[in-house]
Amino acid sequence: MGTFGDKLRSIFDGLSNRHFITSEVIDETAKEIQKALIMADVEISLVFELSKKIKELKGETAPEGIEIKDYLIKRIHDILSDFFGLEADFTKIPKRILLCGLFGSGKTTTAGKLANYYKRKKLSVGIIAADTYRMAAYEQLKQYAHEFDVFGNVSKNAAETVKLGLEKLKDKDIIIVDSAGRNALDDELSQELKDIKDAFKPDMSFLVLSADIGQIALKQAKEFNELVGLNGVIITKLDGSAKGGGALAACAYLKSPVYFAGNGEKIEDLQQFDSTRYLAQIMDYPDLQSLLEKVEEAEINPDDIDEFNFDVYKKQLKMASKMGGITKIAKMLGFGKAIPEEASGLAEGKMKGFSSIIDSMTPYERKHPDCLNTSRLNRIAKGSGSKLDDVRLLIKQYNMMKETFDKMKGKDPNDLNQNDLQKVMQKQMQKKMKRKFKLK
Repeated sequence: MGTFGDKLRSIFDGLSNRHFITSEVIDETAKEIQKALIMADVEISLVFELSKKIKELKGETAPEGIEIKDYLIKRIHDILSDFFGLEADFTKIPKRILLCGLFGSGKTTTAGKLANYYKRKKLSVGIIAADTYRMAAYEQLKQYAHEFDVFGNVSKNAAETVKLGLEKLKDKDIIIVDSAGRNALDDELSQELKDIKDAFKPDMSFLVLSADIGQIALKQAKEFNELVGLNGVIITKLDGSAKGGGALAACAYLKSPVYFAGNGEKIEDLQQFDSTRYLAQIMDYPDLQSLLEKVEEAEINPDDIDEFNFDVYKKQLKMASKMGGITKIAKMLGFGKAIPEEASGLAEGKMKGFSSIIDSMTPYERKHPDCLNTSRLNRIAKGSGSKLDDVRLLIKQYNMMKETFDKMKGKDPNDLNQNDLQKVMQKQMQKKMKRKFKLK
């Protein structure tokens, strides 16, 4: 049957292969998208609302020079993009942020991730652990966000904890409150959140929703919105098998934008949510913008490098690891499914092995790769506990990367055509994958 993203991609590919677009084709497309949304646990009334918008495309004409099927694909994509996320405003930096949600939504780890997000923007952040209901919540937050000042464990009263925390962390640029959760939004939790809101007076109140929550997302979002007045939503676990359709549709219904998406367990695994990018990821279409942002974040620039050698290449391996490894990079380029699961695991293992091999080289060898003869390669393999074939594979990968850097050096990134750049990067990555894993 395939995933939600597989189904959407199949629908778009089917439209692209049509020679004629009739009213019946649009009706059929709307019906197929209905099935895909229901499969993604989107609440049924929202499904019919979106389906109606697609059917309203009947009779529209494409601009001159554009085929009607291409125009309709773009229009349907835009409708889906709007459906799954209103544009969030990141221009204002909130001083006080309240996180709320039920048990299992991921509030505590999100508090740490959000603190790390603002830290990267050179802002000081403090966190108040106001979950006095769950015994281990304070310790969990302290361990996870150990780089930040975490205040808590001072009172069994959440509002009192918040008041004391505000005084303790008053010099911070941003203060984040991690509130308690329950299995359901009962009277006790409702009153506690009201008291916290009165004491904290948040600039932003975020509801934290898990991507696997399904159709009850709409009910939860309505209840929390009535209680604290939501400014936005953070979706967690968006890296798993559940793709967040129900949660995202609920946000659209409430006109509440999704600000962030959690896509991993690490503290840096939080990104600004973009619905267009979300659709690209779940359909396994290229997401070059995410890749370029991560490269920029890793502070890698060919023009900053006088000479490409193994010292530089080791930094590249570290960068690839920081970006999430070869598997994540491949997904951003739109061919993640071409890499078998066992091969992707091997790729990450090879990256670590390559670093060990480079560490076994002498400083002279790292700066002068041309000196690596058979005798030296055998010594390096023995010193790193590797096979000679692994050392030779490293040399091949190094030479390919050096060739790429030589081509990119001196070029202005703003002058590069994004489609051309994507093709170059895809070709390089595909060659690497085929060579490494013997892909057809």
